[in-house]
Amino acid sequence: RHADVVSEAKLLWNKLRQKSNTPEDTKKLMEQVMTLIRGKVNEIALQHDASRVVQAAVQFGNAEQRKELLVEICDEEAAGLAELAKIQYAHFCCLKFIKCCARDKDCVKMMVKVGDIL
Repeated sequence: RHADVVSEAKLLWNKLRQKSNTPEDTKKLMEQVMTLIRGKVNEIALQHDASRVVQAAVQFGNAEQRKELLVEICDEEAAGLAELAKIQYAHFCCLKFIKCCARDKDCVKMMVKVGDIL
C-alpha cells in the first residue's frame, strides 16, 4: 500500500543505523524518516521489512518524535499498541517502545492506559 514510502524509508533506515553517523546526521535522517512515515505508522509497522523503520525511528528519535509515534499508534482509530503486540513483526515495535520510552512518564502512562483497555 505504501510501497514508495517504504522503499525510501528503508534507504534512510540503512543510513540511520550506521554507527559512523554524527548526532547531526542522525537528527537530519530522523527528520526525513518522520516526514515519510507520519500518518502511516500503523500500516508500516505491520510489514516485515518496514517495521524496522519504525523501530529505528523509536530508537534514534528524540523524546518528542517518540511521543508523536506512540500517540499515533495509540490513537483510537488505529490498531493500538496492544493489537500490534499480537502481530508477528509489529510486536518488535512494541518492544522498542517499551525499551526506549520507559523513562518518559507521559509515554508510560499512554502505554499503561492502552494496556488497561484490554
